[in-house]
Amino acid sequence: MARTLGKAISRLVLLFSAAATCAAAPITYLFSAVGSGTIGGASFTNKAYVITLMGDTSTIDNTYAGLGEYRNAVTGTIQVKSRRLVTITMPIVITTACGAGGGYIGIEKAAGSPPFPTYIYNARGAPVTDCFLGPATPTTGLPATVSSFTNIPSTKGPVTLTFSSPITYQAQSCTRPRACRKHGAKMFRTLRATETLVP
Repeated sequence: MARTLGKAISRLVLLFSAAATCAAAPITYLFSAVGSGTIGGASFTNKAYVITLMGDTSTIDNTYAGLGEYRNAVTGTIQVKSRRLVTITMPIVITTACGAGGGYIGIEKAAGSPPFPTYIYNARGAPVTDCFLGPATPTTGLPATVSSFTNIPSTKGPVTLTFSSPITYQAQSCTRPRACRKHGAKMFRTLRATETLVP
């Protein structure tokens, strides 16, 4: 049974790795919810927020795919309702951990220690198909862990999250300049939509 499951996972790894290689493209990962915290010392309470991570599918690291872990180097921004967009200024990666009891997806400092994720922000319960860090349709209601999202350096000062409602996660890629512009506009509409969230 275990051997059969292992073979099935290996086939999935090969299939999705090949697909990611053939379809390398810019990709945007989005985490949206309602949260509380501080930006540069100024507090916010129960405000809609979106964390936007930008990377490329060609840089997805599947070194530890056999353990259900994928990583991708990204740049990130944080938008809180009624606040200016801030850019995270330290190196970060988006990481999945989909081994035993898996379905974790979140953010790590780039100087992490794979294959043991040390998340500063994560959602749990993500579908297995999202673990490969490719395009993903929205998944809502993912429980959040933000206790380590503390004093994260940004262009507007340290950012801390003290609370987050369940997260909506999604990812989209584009392959041509015109498509990327439309992609960016869609991401903005997604941000606007979060303003209707109720904590």
